[in-house]
Amino acid sequence: MKGTLSRFGLGYRYAPEGVPIILGFSRIGDRGTEFPAELAVYNAGARDATITRQVNLKASLTQGALAGVLKELQELSNGSAVDWKAVLREASESVIASHRAGHPVRVIQGEVKRPPPPSWLAQGLLLKNKPNCWLGAASTGKSTLAKAVCAYYASGYRFCDREMERGVPFYLDWEDDEDSFTRVVIDICSSLGVRPVPLMLWRDMHGYRLRDQIETIGEYIDRYNVGLLVLDAVAAAGGGGGEHVSWEDIALEMERCLGSLPLVTVLALDHVTGEELKLGSKAPVPIKARGAARKYEYLRNQWSLVTDQTAALDGRHVVNWHHTKNNVGRKETQGFATEIEHREDEISIVVRPIEMPEAAEVQSVEASTADLILAKLAEATDQTIGELAWRLDGKPGRERLVRTTLDRAVRMGRAIRTAQNPSRYTLVGGPQGVLVPFPGA
Repeated sequence: MKGTLSRFGLGYRYAPEGVPIILGFSRIGDRGTEFPAELAVYNAGARDATITRQVNLKASLTQGALAGVLKELQELSNGSAVDWKAVLREASESVIASHRAGHPVRVIQGEVKRPPPPSWLAQGLLLKNKPNCWLGAASTGKSTLAKAVCAYYASGYRFCDREMERGVPFYLDWEDDEDSFTRVVIDICSSLGVRPVPLMLWRDMHGYRLRDQIETIGEYIDRYNVGLLVLDAVAAAGGGGGEHVSWEDIALEMERCLGSLPLVTVLALDHVTGEELKLGSKAPVPIKARGAARKYEYLRNQWSLVTDQTAALDGRHVVNWHHTKNNVGRKETQGFATEIEHREDEISIVVRPIEMPEAAEVQSVEASTADLILAKLAEATDQTIGELAWRLDGKPGRERLVRTTLDRAVRMGRAIRTAQNPSRYTLVGGPQGVLVPFPGA
């Protein structure tokens, strides 16, 4: 008996001709002598399976799990003239052949039309219909910014002052709850003046691996024409690394899952640990997430998010964006910053240049103030930023100015900084109790 075989998530669905059932095959493997699979029997049009069994597609239909499924189908059909043995045989052989054949080979030769360049869902930030990543340490603000981009995308507004398409976002949440997502998107929409809240999808993924839900996720993508899929966060999407499961296995599983979905732009949020930082010229900028290197290789476009610690001292939530990967063109070398402004029932995302306190602060400081800082440093050895700031004039908020001045003096060889925490500074030449001119002031 002939039928139609089609891909469905990570598996297949087989619809025999003239029979009101569908056979679903998932969790498929190929172990040479065995071909394990999970077989589900659906009534046509039904979402829930009537029968779900673990079978070996290479086994005989006269014994084992397949024989049991055959018997159950015969009982459910109430004596109808359906050759269930032929249905199972044809379906099993089709799945085995298709799984081994893989994707078809494309022959590229002759007068081939050049494909258009890759397009962007959000210019420079989200490569359309490709896997993207925003990478950063815990509490950087990745989740807030990802929820914000969902609200901007659903509303059709420019995000971070960049061209952006409009569509339906789908947020898969392993990190927080529905109330958190709803609060943020409502507050973002309030700042944009958007009422009512546009269509967005959210799903609680706690306790589930991505692969366990991939068929259902694919159905929602098709049903609502989803254009942006957010994974918060990648490490949890693959489940915990068990005794026999490595981070590389989890990364490969994520790649396989995303490759089985309909065309959709993916934004994966990932975490970084201190051991996997690459030190940049001014601040630690992470380039690789926790776990397997395969994640970094697979993702097409990546931004690394770093908290501005100087702004944090002033009570501001500023995130510096660094473009650390782009497979379709040049990386943006300048980067930018976003300040997340929290107000009552409103959140605003304000785009700013990355602050360069070393240059900006010193240029604005009068010569007498810079000289006075070094004069106070000359009075004693091993002084901290806080001690110097208090000795300067006792005014609050002077630490940033003192830090900028002293760090410049260290670079110019006029002062020495210890490696301990907190850092201590000593003027080159030791305590002298005299005013030391600051070069360039």
